[in-house]
Amino acid sequence: MAACRVLYVVLVLAVAASEPSFRIDHESDVFLLDGEPFQYAAGEVLYSRIPRSHWRPLMRLIHDGGLNAIQVYVPWNFHEVRAAGNRHEYDFTGDKDLVHFIEAAGEEGLFVLLRPGPYICAEWDYGGLPSRLLTVPDIRIRSSDKRYMDEVREWFEELLPRVKPLLYVNGGPILMVQIENEYGSYSECDKDYLKTLEDLLRSHLGDDVVLYTTDGPDERMLKCGSTPTSFTTIDFGPSKTNVEELHQLWRRFQPTGPFVNSELYAGWFDHWGEEHHRVDSKDLMKMVKTLWNDYGASISFYMMHGGTNFDAWNGANIRQGVYQPTTTSYDYDAPISEAGRPREKWLLLQEFLVPNERVTPVWRKSGEYGTVTFEQAAHLTDALNASSIRSLKGDTPMTLEAAIEELGLPQTSPPVSLVAYRHTITQGLVKDKTEYVLHLCGLHDRAHVYVDGVMQGIASRQMSAPSHWEKSDQCGGGPDSVAINVTIPTPTTEGVSSPPELLVVVESLGRINYVNWRFVTSEDSNPMLTDLKGITGSVYLDQQPLTGAGSWATSPLPLTLEFLTSSLKYHKPSHQDRQGKVGPLSLFKGSVSLPGKYPRVKGRLPDTFLDMSENGWSKGVAFINGFSLGRYWNEAGPQKRLYVPGSLLHIDDTNELILLDTDGPSCEQPPCSFQVRLISEPIEQDAAGKIKAGEWIPGQQELSLRGAGEGEDQQLVKEQALVGIPLEADDLSADATNVRQADKGGKGWEGFERRGSRAVSYEGRRREKRVKYVSGGGVVREEGDQGGRRQHRRSKMDDIPLGFPAVLGGGVMMIGVVSVLLIFWRQYKSRPIDYKRLA
Repeated sequence: MAACRVLYVVLVLAVAASEPSFRIDHESDVFLLDGEPFQYAAGEVLYSRIPRSHWRPLMRLIHDGGLNAIQVYVPWNFHEVRAAGNRHEYDFTGDKDLVHFIEAAGEEGLFVLLRPGPYICAEWDYGGLPSRLLTVPDIRIRSSDKRYMDEVREWFEELLPRVKPLLYVNGGPILMVQIENEYGSYSECDKDYLKTLEDLLRSHLGDDVVLYTTDGPDERMLKCGSTPTSFTTIDFGPSKTNVEELHQLWRRFQPTGPFVNSELYAGWFDHWGEEHHRVDSKDLMKMVKTLWNDYGASISFYMMHGGTNFDAWNGANIRQGVYQPTTTSYDYDAPISEAGRPREKWLLLQEFLVPNERVTPVWRKSGEYGTVTFEQAAHLTDALNASSIRSLKGDTPMTLEAAIEELGLPQTSPPVSLVAYRHTITQGLVKDKTEYVLHLCGLHDRAHVYVDGVMQGIASRQMSAPSHWEKSDQCGGGPDSVAINVTIPTPTTEGVSSPPELLVVVESLGRINYVNWRFVTSEDSNPMLTDLKGITGSVYLDQQPLTGAGSWATSPLPLTLEFLTSSLKYHKPSHQDRQGKVGPLSLFKGSVSLPGKYPRVKGRLPDTFLDMSENGWSKGVAFINGFSLGRYWNEAGPQKRLYVPGSLLHIDDTNELILLDTDGPSCEQPPCSFQVRLISEPIEQDAAGKIKAGEWIPGQQELSLRGAGEGEDQQLVKEQALVGIPLEADDLSADATNVRQADKGGKGWEGFERRGSRAVSYEGRRREKRVKYVSGGGVVREEGDQGGRRQHRRSKMDDIPLGFPAVLGGGVMMIGVVSVLLIFWRQYKSRPIDYKRLA
């Protein structure tokens, strides 16, 4: 029995030593996964920009591209909702189910690098922070300000317990957790703040979690963004050619451990009014090979797949006072396009990372569904007096955020981006003249101005997009204050019997998400602290302030399905002026039926694109079946089409489309018929400014869905040579051996695994040794080495019976003792060392 007890202890120790572990070997400068050297190639994705129905197909494409991890932000404001009594509640369901997203990544063979913020940047509205924080007087976000940290603690107390079971040491796929985000770029440089965040993360996640920071390649950024007790990483793109210089700079703040580029920029984002950005594939791959081969670096591509700013969740930048709102598309010129298709970058990454395990890529189909004709249903201004519109009275205009707080409105998706202001101009201010200058101080961001229901014009802050900005000396001449000429009828004008009514409808185009410390000259000049929306200052008529007890009515306008439906009740016959121009803030309604003849994937229709580039559409917001697809802005560009996930479409039923064209569409030959097309391709703008079809993989052939019947479409697929396979459409798939050459080098798809005469389904994919992660321990799961791309996770064993057969005693005991000694020796050799980053 004594021998059995010894053997039992030995086996328990062996099991304990085999627990999943991820740590840093500071002597060998490597990561250790379960005690073995480990290098990761990750790709940044953001679940809040991707429909839940598309998560797994995207993860499989990332995995098949040779990557073994994803990196993901958690946007605080995406999950927070407002309940009665201003209590904070959080939504983690549906498209916001973060736990499901992380678990799905693990099941698809991908590790996770989690970036919980609280600030994330990501060109996301206000960098992921709740906009209500802007209403707290003099609050210092991203600092040790107690009011801010109390909010962060509440958020982390909700978030972190959800992700703790998903840490790798607990059986999940999360390897590391980031502290804040590029904090060294911010003006505060508050080390106490970073230390508090680190303590919060460790208190919720445990002391053994690997925490890391990410900052740009600048001494000040690395100094202010790193901490002595977390792992420092750096980020830079292919334009930085002197890697050794950056490596030496990084080593000054992280003397030991593996080199990590946490954001290797595979592309770049677009602002309205700018050209579409691209990063050359050859430049990217040159940097990848240098980092991977010469420095043994781990890499995360920002972005691997960009996604879409649905629901107007886009953020904005500001540079020297010029406001730069981000487009709806966050395509980013990433290796995987906004529509989930592999580009040449994906192909080259796969060829480099897994040259002997290349598989034919699989992506979602896209379809064409014809033309939708719209009727002008209503003007939004006609609906402002509806009983459902709640208003606040005040002496001056209230900001959008303050009005939402005062009214206790829910922070819904989409965020509230419109606010209406009404004011009765007193008789004493209106004199014998009719021409005046209206000054809007602190206009954020773009306004339509009316007097007695007559459109006066558009005003905006100074911005990268087409700007309606006229400097207002009355407001001090700042870039967010504007002067606009208005015509006000005098009391003696025939037919004028009441004081004139001023109406200003202001649109938020996205809150500022990033301000570099170099452009903050004083504590009061940080635009992130003042980017409230609406009219944020005073209003003047000439030099006279427009004030008065309760004279201003402020009305937030949530563009929800309920609001749009109620607004459509205010129907008026379509009206066009002599130039074919329809009034601004016009609502249009149309519909399209999609019969069952269209091929489907698991009951869902293929994705499509809403083409807004034709038929006079100007600027506005598009909705399909009540879901906000985001903004279009043809005058600004570069984006001309809106991505429509197939999961939003109804089969064998009517699909309702609503357009709110804020500037009012026009056409060359009135009367006009306003139409849009649902097509299969986006339009991208190249560096020369020319519009052309998106190039996903050179030479690819597309599956056409132009309304053909099922039999005809199947025959069409058989006749076409496809690069890739329509996702899971087993009865529509092409023979993978018929794939044409795809890359410019002419090597085609040689070396790819052939799938036989039919495309394989999800479960039949090449995953024979895929690891299945679980939220908790105690379950023995299938083990594997992921095709050589990463080490497998050892299984947990919760129970070993005391009655273990003594007959195995001698030999097994000796084997166990030797194994334990070897394990402990290996752990001792790879133990971390103490170090101090800053001398």
